[in-house]
Amino acid sequence: MGVDIYVMDFLLKFRGRSLGETLWLGRQGYHIHDSTLGNSVLRSYDRRVSIENIKGETGYCEELFKYLGSKAIRSLDYSDFEGAEITHDLNDPIPDELANQFDCIFDGGTIEHVFDTRMAFSNVKRMLRVGGIFLMVDGANNFLGHGLYQFSPDLLWRTFSRENGFEIELMQLVDDVGKPNPRDVPDPAVLGQRSNMTMSTARTYVLMAARKTFEISDGEQKVYQSDYLAAWQRSGTDD
Repeated sequence: MGVDIYVMDFLLKFRGRSLGETLWLGRQGYHIHDSTLGNSVLRSYDRRVSIENIKGETGYCEELFKYLGSKAIRSLDYSDFEGAEITHDLNDPIPDELANQFDCIFDGGTIEHVFDTRMAFSNVKRMLRVGGIFLMVDGANNFLGHGLYQFSPDLLWRTFSRENGFEIELMQLVDDVGKPNPRDVPDPAVLGQRSNMTMSTARTYVLMAARKTFEISDGEQKVYQSDYLAAWQRSGTDD
């Protein structure tokens, strides 16, 4: 769990947003080891700062997130072995006192390790305030054996749909080689077909920013893959 060059490039797109009360899913480690490349990426957004200004001294990313705009940062984990302030198993529903408490939730590679991803996503939705943003970076390809899952962008488009109270502001894939070169992933429901993407031999992250627009009062909408849902609707057998 943590922030490397590719994750930092993603996060820098949201600098200046009101990240306010920020929650990390797992305490996020600082993994930017090439300062030359790091400075190149950072200064493409802000020429006034260097990697040394945001590195901090803990091995974690508090200084980076303060720079991005977080006013307070807490982390949630199954255990406090890395100093998480909140201990909770994301396979289980969150307690009521965590509902609507955060302006930003960042998953830098945690939910891929959680068996019950549906519950984990539901917990994120409950903990986020209306207007808040969920920033997610998890494995999409060539991470076999790293976590329990690799994520398809279509799963995220459907899970954080407008019907479920979210507006996806960014969906990208990026390979973890060379300088960051993310590519946009359109919503297959809008395309009217699957987003069949040619993948490289590199490890690939899926990057998502989803803003909560309203509170669901009558339960989440069920999630179906978009092209099948369209086919069922055309045939008159919509669930």
